Amino acid sequence: MPSNAIALDAMTAEGGIEVVVEGAMSALANPAFASDIILVGNQDDVEAIVSYLNRNAKYDHSRLSMLHADSVIRMDQDPSITREKKGCSVMVAADLVRKDQAYMMISAGNTGATAVAAVINLGRLKVGDQSRISCAPPIAGMMPTEQDDKHVVVLDLGISKHCKTEHYIEMAILGAEYHRHTLPQNRRIKVGLLNTGSEPYKGTDEIKEALSLLKAYAQSTKWIEMDNAEPRAISKGEFDVVVADGYSGNVFLKTAEAYVKMVGNIALSHINSSWLAKLGGLLIKSSGVDKLLRKRLSDRAYGGALQLGLNRGAAMVCHGGVDGQGIESALLRADYVREKLESLRENSRRRLDYYSKLRDGAAVER
Repeated sequence: MPSNAIALDAMTAEGGIEVVVEGAMSALANPAFASDIILVGNQDDVEAIVSYLNRNAKYDHSRLSMLHADSVIRMDQDPSITREKKGCSVMVAADLVRKDQAYMMISAGNTGATAVAAVINLGRLKVGDQSRISCAPPIAGMMPTEQDDKHVVVLDLGISKHCKTEHYIEMAILGAEYHRHTLPQNRRIKVGLLNTGSEPYKGTDEIKEALSLLKAYAQSTKWIEMDNAEPRAISKGEFDVVVADGYSGNVFLKTAEAYVKMVGNIALSHINSSWLAKLGGLLIKSSGVDKLLRKRLSDRAYGGALQLGLNRGAAMVCHGGVDGQGIESALLRADYVREKLESLRENSRRRLDYYSKLRDGAAVER
């Protein structure tokens, strides 16, 4: 039985160890947070920060522990070196999950290195008697939409490079099941393949073939709907899950983040341009609109992005520029999904197995 702990990489956030420790202490002080935390990193450096911040922190100190890691994989390093650096912080954190000493690892460092460490230690999801998923276990994050209570799951956010037809299909099923477990609803889950338009003839040959096969699967199972998803439809909340190769998904996410910042900067520049604009800015602030926008559009609000398709345990990735509040949000997200992880894994396995049999023309039971 996995422990109640989260293995938290303390060394890789751009803001330094202090940001990670602040987030950990804030989470532990939150009554809704039930997990323990193991900080993984250079023990002397981590202990110094913990000792310094403990002066004003109010949490159960017995729930925070540390484990030494002798090195770090930097953002500018090739993730392929992860396998050789068994003592680096992401490998030590992943090893804790492999040994059931933690149920999840979280890192705000090199995304590729985190994903590689997770796959090496936790394996790709096994489907059926022998086979495992063929896609690289994808990173799935949440994004806001124009609808108040609607979020969309987007995957892959940076792991896969050249997706085959089968990879899109596996990711669509994994993403839809993740949505079903974390954002439950009483209707079919609408899944889209990121594309330049909704027409079925658009996209690469792999995307067109995947869409055709997924529509047949959706017709057979009745739990999802399939279509192509262009960005404006995604922002309007017309889809629950959006699937892309890792390169396109990452560019889509970063472009959306950049435009949110650009719009904010333009608005701020205009507000400061005249006394009338400043008055309008004060009215917007007093109405609470600015606070609502910050809450809805800030990446802090959505925690980390979960890596799907692992055979055991779990891994989560945070934005490298995350602050303490973002780390706390990721920890709370991890704590929330903890009880759902095994059900998510087993249901994903069952649905992927059903698709495989359907594809091969075997007799299947839903």
